[in-house]
Amino acid sequence: MKADLQSAETTRQVAPEVNAPVRLDAEEVAALTEALRDVQGEVWLFGSRTEPSRRGGDIDILVLTDQPAFETSRAIATRFFSRCEEKIDVVVLDPAHLTPEQKDFLARIGKVRIA
Repeated sequence: MKADLQSAETTRQVAPEVNAPVRLDAEEVAALTEALRDVQGEVWLFGSRTEPSRRGGDIDILVLTDQPAFETSRAIATRFFSRCEEKIDVVVLDPAHLTPEQKDFLARIGKVRIA
């Protein structure tokens, strides 16, 4: 799945229908677009990069898919890092088989859909 990423002034608009500013520069947006090209399912940005007023922080990606978690996470991180040497964390969960702890995690985090 190709991420739909558009630029904003000092932040990036991701998934325009959400209309939420996030902190990603042009290089990170290009790297995410490439990294997410084959992902089937929903992709969300979470963590400090969803808060425009904060600084720093790694890029936290949540993927909700029935694809194999380890392979999906590794493929996204490898493709991302080949274009951008920023730290990225990729969490892959199968939405049809969530544990109570995973459901609680999803309920507590702020997230912005990017694909």
